[in-house]
Amino acid sequence: MSANEQSPVLASITFLTGPLAGTTAPITRTVTTIGRDSANDVVVKGDQQVSRHHVRLVLADGVWSVENISEHNWITVNQRRLQQVSLQDQATIGLGKETTFIFTLHPAAQEPTLPPEQPTQPALSESALPAREGWRLLPAPLSKRRIRGRQ
Repeated sequence: MSANEQSPVLASITFLTGPLAGTTAPITRTVTTIGRDSANDVVVKGDQQVSRHHVRLVLADGVWSVENISEHNWITVNQRRLQQVSLQDQATIGLGKETTFIFTLHPAAQEPTLPPEQPTQPALSESALPAREGWRLLPAPLSKRRIRGRQ
């Protein structure tokens, strides 16, 4: 990747409360750390209830999760205190009592890459078969389950 190219935005977090309220941070890495320390990908300064290294957002096998990496502080996801959980789009995550943010998936991260569509064969019908004297299509046999249900 050249210096002019940017990593694709996989998700974003928008701070609702705390010192970063109103700020949106793009998530461009599959592992993203959040905390007070400047070594984090997202730095939350000014909230002492946020640990130096508080949480890690991880994208693995197409699923985002959040992990509490703080020994002393806690996180909430949708107002439930948890250590680690898979994230859904628009999940609200709290760091301590004052800082909360909404996790938002971006379309490029949500849509799996599908193989190109293969042409489908048209369904057979009586008109598609060559006419043979004395021949006709019969209905498919009933499944065993359906036969048992009729008895």
